[in-house]
Amino acid sequence: MLNWRPRKQSGKQLSTSYAAKLGRLETIQADDWRTLVTRTGSEAGAALLGLCRPQGPGKCDHSRFERVVNVVTSLPFVAIGYDTMKKMTTSEGKMYGASIMGVGAGAVVYHTSPNKYRNLGRKIDYWCIGLSSTALMRAVLPSTPPVATAAAIFMTPFQPFVVASANALAVEAHYLKRAKQRGDLKRAHQLHITTGVLGMFCFVLEEVYPKIPLVHTAWHGLSAFGMAGMNHLVADTEANRTK
Repeated sequence: MLNWRPRKQSGKQLSTSYAAKLGRLETIQADDWRTLVTRTGSEAGAALLGLCRPQGPGKCDHSRFERVVNVVTSLPFVAIGYDTMKKMTTSEGKMYGASIMGVGAGAVVYHTSPNKYRNLGRKIDYWCIGLSSTALMRAVLPSTPPVATAAAIFMTPFQPFVVASANALAVEAHYLKRAKQRGDLKRAHQLHITTGVLGMFCFVLEEVYPKIPLVHTAWHGLSAFGMAGMNHLVADTEANRTK
């Protein structure tokens, strides 16, 4: 008969074996923690984006040609913003000019985004518009409380359309008031209102009949013209501040 006995390990061998097992265990635990942190961060980011607006990829860019045209018609915003920055004298006016350039950049990001990232690209586009409306509010109504400005900035990722609409209503009411007080602003205000109404018509038309081509392109052109017309009001505000 064979007399088998388990092989005895020396204290040094036991220590080495235990250290190896402990090392493997620590590696597994570290990998688990990294996986947990990565997964948690990813899920939290996805949940946060789920709370942000707008949702979905939008209803434009049905062809490569339409994408190219929409990118090209985004560039006037950059030119208008640059011109605004050069002409305005106050920090609020220059910030508004920079924000218009941001609107153009956001539109380019959206219309050049691959299908995989169009949801995010559309969010960036809307956020830039919301932030620009807040900058316009500061440029036209510099007495706006800083708390209101901070609240608008905070709310922009979650409700950009609401923020932009609220700012637009306040600014348009002020523009109408100043146009009644100053005759030289009346024509600029009329052109601004006309392009604004036509632009909103295109915005709604795209939502209702998304398959009509180049409606978004028309909205770009009308919006750019309307933003350029707003510079008359910003300049008027700056002139009053220097008196």
